[in-house]
Amino acid sequence: MLPATSAVAIECPSRHDPVVWKTELRSPDGAWLATAHTDQYGGFGSAWVETVVTLSKLDGTVNRGKPFDILEYPDGGPIHQSYTLSPENAGGGVNLEMRWTTANHLEISYSGSLDTDLEVVRFGGVDISLLQREAATKSIVHDQ
Repeated sequence: MLPATSAVAIECPSRHDPVVWKTELRSPDGAWLATAHTDQYGGFGSAWVETVVTLSKLDGTVNRGKPFDILEYPDGGPIHQSYTLSPENAGGGVNLEMRWTTANHLEISYSGSLDTDLEVVRFGGVDISLLQREAATKSIVHDQ
């Protein structure tokens, strides 16, 4: 007969900030704040990387001023400086870039492939575009 054993799992709160890359961009009129961040979590069998883009109305009139997720994708790509907030992790693995084309149009661009979990196309009167760039191109060129 085998002796009975029991295991108790104790979850300790982590003091680790999972953000390994973050950037913010205000709209031209200063009313909105777009924020992108890549988070890296570790653990036995539960490690993952995720990038999220949020939009906040700074005067608090939309969503009480709280950030609203407008884009999420898992597997944020290669993390060059693991578990460290670093410019080397910029772009969330797909060279993600944001730019305001007008006060109510946010353009999010990336290179490579992206499999989104969430993609919002309009929030609080702001149109949101997600565009794929050529892999070798660092920025978007528009005809003028």
